[in-house]
Amino acid sequence: MKTTRKAVLLAIGSATVTALAVAALWLSSGQADIARAQGPILFALDMDPTGNSCPGDGVNDCTLGAVDQCVQVSPGASFSFDVILDDLPPHAPGQGLFAIDFELVWGGSVSPPEADVIDITARTNISPLVHVLQQAAGSWALLNDPQALPRQVPPYVGASGDMGTDEPNPPWTHGTFWRGAATVSAAAAPGVYKFRFDSNPLTYTVGAIGPYNECTAGPGCILQHGLVAVDKACPSVVLPI
Repeated sequence: MKTTRKAVLLAIGSATVTALAVAALWLSSGQADIARAQGPILFALDMDPTGNSCPGDGVNDCTLGAVDQCVQVSPGASFSFDVILDDLPPHAPGQGLFAIDFELVWGGSVSPPEADVIDITARTNISPLVHVLQQAAGSWALLNDPQALPRQVPPYVGASGDMGTDEPNPPWTHGTFWRGAATVSAAAAPGVYKFRFDSNPLTYTVGAIGPYNECTAGPGCILQHGLVAVDKACPSVVLPI
């Protein structure tokens, strides 16, 4: 199911009047760059990475397709997913983005506990055509994931860091931090299973001391988790999950 940022914002019924006014301005804008400067930050599990790419030219921003909250699969099938960030606010000069940490949970680690039917099987090597952290001239990013794959039980702790030049905003405002693949158990019963962040992902900026949480440092944040629908239709988006 294709989930645009418009659908995500409309699903949040408890926003304040001010936030709704900002969101309305954001949603009514036909220019992506203007909307990005006015909207809340989005951290998401994009359950279908189609359309997510980067030019790798050291100049231009990355591209995100529609953000899919849910993927529909059959037992035994595999799927790819991205950890993405969108609508990144401008950083102070000299404080470009250079790293991210995140933790994924599923099965018995979600609430209420569910059957464990998901195995994380692979991660994509850092590439300037995929990852936002390898865009600035002089960048060379590195995966810092200590777990062996496949990862059959939660949690999965992921991390990547830019060991060269950081990515300032502007021009880099969004993109894929990490891309992985997962397989659903061949014995999985039909159902809709949660696949989610255990907590807010943390990003790091040059010049900042310790982790820099974009969800608290920016003008509001949407944290979008994932769903895996096994022999079921993907449900309508309901936040949080």
